[in-house]
Amino acid sequence: PNLIETVITMLATTSIGALWSSCATDLGTQAVVDRFGQIEPKVLLTVNGYYYKGEAYSTLSKVAEIAEALPSLEKVIVVRYGANTTDISSFPKFVFWDDFLEKEKPSGIEFEQLPFDHPGFIMFSSGTTGKPKCMVQSTGGILINHLKELVLHSDLKRDDTICYITTCSWMMWNWLLSSLAVGATVVLYDGNPVYPDIGAMWELIQDEKITIFGCSASYINFLRQQAFKPGEHYDLSSLREISQTGSPLSPEG
Repeated sequence: PNLIETVITMLATTSIGALWSSCATDLGTQAVVDRFGQIEPKVLLTVNGYYYKGEAYSTLSKVAEIAEALPSLEKVIVVRYGANTTDISSFPKFVFWDDFLEKEKPSGIEFEQLPFDHPGFIMFSSGTTGKPKCMVQSTGGILINHLKELVLHSDLKRDDTICYITTCSWMMWNWLLSSLAVGATVVLYDGNPVYPDIGAMWELIQDEKITIFGCSASYINFLRQQAFKPGEHYDLSSLREISQTGSPLSPEG
């Protein structure tokens, strides 16, 4: 899920020159294996479950199937998320996040010095026309491109607070986290953007004083169909930009 532990692990992975790849928790077992089976990961970060529309979903049995199908895996790190099943004693490669960190002695942060084109991210195509295809992004190239879009296109500044509706499967998640390179504050949101009600994201914008908010055309179109006007219900004085991506906006949107 879109949790702080996911962000921490991505930053730690890339800091030592290892490759990072991610997918959302709602993908089926085969969909995950079709992706990760191509890149032979050594470590898998996951959760014991997740929430969607207020319902708790356990993921441990699915993760166990995925781990069985990925012989390259040496360790599965499980983040406790909510009130889901937490018994991992029957899974030999599994360890809880807290227990994993407890074994490590704190040390100074060191960043591996690597070539500009050293691979950083592995992303995947949608898989609608066969198995998902790998797309390797170099660390230097993708960071420069993200900063170009964030600083020049989005006018992101150090004192901004940015939030984007995205899952860890979408490239916008990687894009969002490059905001940290600008020094901006990132607000993470996990789950359905209209739960518990249609104003969920706008209440978040109000409470967290978000200045740049990103969403999809389908989300904007949904609000329009519901005749929902956020400014009539929430204080959006902090918000100076709405960024939209995913598909073209309708003429009405």
